Amino acid sequence: CAKSRSHVAKCPPDNPVMCKEKLCEGDYCCEKDCTYFGGPRSCPTTRSTGAYRLQSVGKWCNPQKGILWQGVDQMCETRCDHVPGCVYYTVYANGWCQISNTCMEQASQDPVATIHVKIDVTRVLFVGNSFTYVNDLPYQLMTVAASLGRTVEAEGSTIGGCTLYRQEACHDERTAELMDNRTWDYIVLQEYSILPALNITRQTYFYPAISDFVSQKKKAKIVMYQTWGYHDGYPSLCFDETYQPDCWPFGGLRELLQPACEANASSHINSFPCMGYALARAYFSALRFGADMVFPAGLAWMAAQGVREVPANCKAAIDMEYAEPFELNLLPPADELRGLSMYLIVGGGYDKHQTKIAQYLNALTLYATLFQESPEGASPPDCRDNCFGNDWTSQPGPMENTPSAAILLKLQQVAAQVVSYCGRACSPAWQVKA
Repeated sequence: CAKSRSHVAKCPPDNPVMCKEKLCEGDYCCEKDCTYFGGPRSCPTTRSTGAYRLQSVGKWCNPQKGILWQGVDQMCETRCDHVPGCVYYTVYANGWCQISNTCMEQASQDPVATIHVKIDVTRVLFVGNSFTYVNDLPYQLMTVAASLGRTVEAEGSTIGGCTLYRQEACHDERTAELMDNRTWDYIVLQEYSILPALNITRQTYFYPAISDFVSQKKKAKIVMYQTWGYHDGYPSLCFDETYQPDCWPFGGLRELLQPACEANASSHINSFPCMGYALARAYFSALRFGADMVFPAGLAWMAAQGVREVPANCKAAIDMEYAEPFELNLLPPADELRGLSMYLIVGGGYDKHQTKIAQYLNALTLYATLFQESPEGASPPDCRDNCFGNDWTSQPGPMENTPSAAILLKLQQVAAQVVSYCGRACSPAWQVKA
């Protein structure tokens, strides 16, 4: 099996054919005849020859998210070429090889240790909260991209239940370190779930935060991560959610919406389509404050959930909060996905957080947004950190019951189509290449 040969994609002369199915210790089999192993494996798509440059000497990489692989390997560069997401490899005098997706350099006891970095890499910084880190959007983007022949380095500054305002570089050491000391191609911003849908919190937190990130982005493009509505929307403007005071310095939802609650004002986000529309309007309005593009995950959810139109009454009420016109191009519903579990089930009810397969749809949509091409043919969902199933059970790794190939293909097609429908606001080359 390939696994017993350090994952190097080459079979020995006595069993020269690598087979398609992973039936040998969880890896690809090497056989003379692959008839019973799914047939021969196709060569992976590549856009890079795996070119690297020397980054430093006498140091090693200490990645925040852990090392992808380490051990004795005299062909460390080849190893990096064949491990999805590898960007950096460190070679030690004793033949030890260490590979990682990210790198924070530290002095090594080995004075001749060398860090090498891949040249053709897209670097993405995520700033947000649990809608980003639950079921690991950065890692899912990395693995989707790797399966399609692209290398993504992904880092994150995420705090559960927090606002983007609190995670500006002037308030958050992690964000400051990543923005001051690193160069990024894209900075993906994700706000607290319901916050952009409400005018008062949008004005208090959302727009000031975007303006701040825009002012410090350097050469990066600011990408707004348009999130999704709750399963049943939010029927009331009276909030009883607890919050972290340091994450909400100007008051939480309860305090800011208290006058509307006491006046028994009606909620315009009282259903999934209405809340989804309110979030879409908010995230697209961020373009007026300097954001470069929108990653329309919420629109992909609307297609997957079978939304055909937004109710006219809530649409009109939401539109009144904005001066500029807005045309939302909804993708026709993907009826094949209607039974897909998009929300975690917690305590017998729908939570607002995303399942692993839903985060996979988000990753596919982000891939289409960044690279302006269809993610068709991407690898199945996978997860490394903060991987959860219903009732917050820990479920790292691939899905236990991976959806059929037809469902995965439909998710990939929806991601491509929703970005194409979205137009230039989502991607500069808005006609996504198939």
